Amino acid sequence: MKRIFPLIILVILSTVTAVAQDYPQRYFSLPLDLDLSLSATFGEVRPNHYHSGLDIRTNAEIGHEVFATAEGYVSRINISPWGGGKIVYIDHPNGYRTVYMHLNDFCGKIADWVRRYQYEHQCYSFDINIAPGLLPVYKGQLIAHSGNSGSSGGPHLHYEIRHAHNDQTINAQLFGLYVPDGVVPTIKGIRIYPADNAALVNGKNEPLEIMVPAQRRTRRRKARPATILSPTVNGNFYIGIYATDHSETYDGNSGVYRIELRIDDELVYQFESETFLFEDTRSVNAIMDYPLYAETRHPYILTRTLPYAPITSSHPLKGNGIFRLEAGEHTLQYDVYDINGNHDSKTFTITTPAVQKGSAPKAQKTKPRKAQKLRNRYFEADIPAEALYTIDSVRGDLVSDGLLVIPTKADINSPIPPHVPYTLRLALSMVATKAYNNPRQVVVARRSGKRLIPLSSKQKDGWIEAHPRDFGTFLLTTDTIAPTIAPPKELTASPESYLTFNISDNLSGINTYNCYLNSRWILAEYDGKNAAIYIQLPRTDAPDNEPQLRQYDNILRIEVSDACGNTTTEEYNLGPNE
Repeated sequence: MKRIFPLIILVILSTVTAVAQDYPQRYFSLPLDLDLSLSATFGEVRPNHYHSGLDIRTNAEIGHEVFATAEGYVSRINISPWGGGKIVYIDHPNGYRTVYMHLNDFCGKIADWVRRYQYEHQCYSFDINIAPGLLPVYKGQLIAHSGNSGSSGGPHLHYEIRHAHNDQTINAQLFGLYVPDGVVPTIKGIRIYPADNAALVNGKNEPLEIMVPAQRRTRRRKARPATILSPTVNGNFYIGIYATDHSETYDGNSGVYRIELRIDDELVYQFESETFLFEDTRSVNAIMDYPLYAETRHPYILTRTLPYAPITSSHPLKGNGIFRLEAGEHTLQYDVYDINGNHDSKTFTITTPAVQKGSAPKAQKTKPRKAQKLRNRYFEADIPAEALYTIDSVRGDLVSDGLLVIPTKADINSPIPPHVPYTLRLALSMVATKAYNNPRQVVVARRSGKRLIPLSSKQKDGWIEAHPRDFGTFLLTTDTIAPTIAPPKELTASPESYLTFNISDNLSGINTYNCYLNSRWILAEYDGKNAAIYIQLPRTDAPDNEPQLRQYDNILRIEVSDACGNTTTEEYNLGPNE
């Protein structure tokens, strides 16, 4: 076997191959009375996070019964127009916690508790821990119905198993939740990267796609299989792979469970989707070619690690995943597995010259991280050290539109988004016009293509402060337009019927809303992705703490405010109780 030059191993990284723990088998049952089919697997690469559970298909339908998968008690309930939507958390005697997301509604005593809390606090959204023993559940108990709430892209159940003491999430399939799957994963791309300015790949200091994707069959030619190049590499390099998984029941692209790379038959790198902490989830940006992912949504998982990226699923077994080979020809092999052991493999060769460019890879983390402080009379950014994966400085500048003396935008640039939020302050004097009458109507926004994404902010002493989770271009703009309310075509006072109102805002976003039936607060569910609120009118025997329908005119009042304080209030006469 040809020798790989030894690299200095980063002492804070574990170089031991990740081995799954002994998780209890068959302790947890299935959460749905359906054949288990997945549309997304654990640990998939997503924008700014790893996918934290299993997405279980519900035949594109809402309303399937969801069962507690083991005995325990409800420990937390979270309801939001975004994210996981309606969520219930159950703690179990064996120290694990199960989580059920995107629910349509709750059942039994859980539903009664939720509705009572919402009316007592006059809110739809909340996130609260529940005292042990208040809502006990038994294994197989009906707790909810599946849905499409929150930021879900379609009806399904998102299911997780976590350690209860720290919420560390674990691949639920390791607990024996078997999904029939005989389909092998697919390696879709392999790229090789020069690791420094001296390194060359096929004579150029730029990445090279080693695996050329297969060409589809057309009317004029037959389909051609993928081809793999055999590049010449001079100097230090690292490698990236793009792979997906499939099953008999789902032909979409899911994440793979394990990736292995061997150089001359020696295992040098492994990726495995077993477990991670939520505070580390944004480190997914550091293990892949993030600029390429932002452009193509193709996650090339890289062998190299960044010095301050938390260890999650990516484990180089040779130093920091940057390689330098002896002169000659070397064989490299990628093996990709799903959790059932189905396997795809690709082998290619690299040739290295006798005279190598640059010096051997150096040990990482030779300098401590430092917080970055960017200052200007119009602009301040305080970026904590823990936001950065390397010691490289973040670049910041002010930009004018060429016509105004006052700068109109602030650019904060770095190749990878921050690990934690940072503080951004912009002077209110950056606003190009004084046409607004209320400084509260000024909002910080990040430019994303042609869109402006508003940020939650506060004002003090002539500055407006926000806490972005991304780098990019930021500006101040004004929001003077109140939200809009669009009623349904028919308005009637039929007991238990649903009324759907569309509510939207032009910029800063919906901040608060309240609905009143005959001057009494009534529960309205806000669906963020569809910009709608759903109001179920009272049943004829509604409890005393809820509004009642009258035999004469029933008046519904809706109040909606955006984040800049612009408010719209509308009243609708629903007519008499039918």
